Amino acid sequence: MSLDTSRRLGKRVLGLALAASLVGGCRDSLLRRRVYGAPKVPAGFYADPGDEEAYYENTLSVSGGTTRQVLCTDDPAQARGWSEASNLHGSVQREFVRLREMPKYFEIGRAQGFRSRVDRCAYLDRSQVDELRPGSSLGVFNVRPITVENAKELVEYLWWIRDGANRSRKVLDTTVDDDGKLFEETMTEALIVFGADFGMCDRITISRSRYAVDYTTGIITNEATPVRKLDGECHPSPTWH
Repeated sequence: MSLDTSRRLGKRVLGLALAASLVGGCRDSLLRRRVYGAPKVPAGFYADPGDEEAYYENTLSVSGGTTRQVLCTDDPAQARGWSEASNLHGSVQREFVRLREMPKYFEIGRAQGFRSRVDRCAYLDRSQVDELRPGSSLGVFNVRPITVENAKELVEYLWWIRDGANRSRKVLDTTVDDDGKLFEETMTEALIVFGADFGMCDRITISRSRYAVDYTTGIITNEATPVRKLDGECHPSPTWH
């Protein structure tokens, strides 16, 4: 079976399964069990090699201002220089420990286990995206040629560095579509807002998040649409004797 046929069949089967889960109140218990019982991400999804969330150096942390654009460079000295500036402006100054050169980024380790990163422009350029005024654009993918495999890794990497350390978010399923001009991966995501006190219930929002990568320009976009809300687990008040 070809990769294209496999993707289309997988997409159809997954669509039927999700439709069965997302319609009708009688399905709430099944969907609830799936949300709480599922792993953070499906098998084969990108996972970051770091144990803890890393901080990505940006214009706001390095020089202040009214915008927050993630920086990129292919020069390790520049990456460390931005890290030093960010460290100087921070509320806590941490001693430099090491710099690692990775295919996607430079990673600067500091005392107390702190890690910051700078995107490698040759991989990803997010410098034109203001994170304080988010839109559908996520940046530009600069690897060539763009393939299904490296585009899939890219968008899953972007999800992971935003939500991988967030215990409230999960990816339940993914589907991939590719027409030769545009790579698309749609993620079915669950957001759990945990009840903050006894007597409260969690709230679950199911969304479909569509990532796209243009094969010609490398432009990356993302649009998310909520499709279902339901009550999650409840936290009963303690019984006093």
